Amino acid sequence: MHVTLALANRKLADLRKEFDNLIAIEAEVIPALDASPSAVARSAKSILRSSGIEGIYTGIEGVLKEIVTTMDEAIPAAGDSWHARLLAQAALRTDAREAIVSEETYKALDRLRSFRHLERNVYRHALRPEGVDENFDLMRKVFDDVHDDIRTFLEARSDQLDQDVGGSPSGPR
Repeated sequence: MHVTLALANRKLADLRKEFDNLIAIEAEVIPALDASPSAVARSAKSILRSSGIEGIYTGIEGVLKEIVTTMDEAIPAAGDSWHARLLAQAALRTDAREAIVSEETYKALDRLRSFRHLERNVYRHALRPEGVDENFDLMRKVFDDVHDDIRTFLEARSDQLDQDVGGSPSGPR
């Protein structure tokens, strides 16, 4: 891995571990919550899932921000819509790089971004359990695509950067 992308690569590896841990928690805890008919169990399930979506999406954003900052040498300015601009920038081919995520992945991430905004800025009790479940399923479905898109980008770009500085894909000789 080329040194300029090492932090993005580390963040992606950490994100994979966080996602795998969330899925393990889901497999062990959710069946117990589903077995209880209580409103508290339904609420706990929604809180667990919405927090998981928020954490994973924020991690994805962190990886994308690291790549965009490194490759484009600029990130969207702060403000109300910088999260949406960052995501759009990651899906765009620039003079400096290929798109980091595919158009299909971008659309799924944009939906998760909107959900994350609601989760952070609206009281959790106002979230519909059905909406939380739909977005959790979307996050679970799209995570491997996001991970693969970013991994492919990092590997291709790292190889190119290594060759640009006269080294091999494994590093300078």
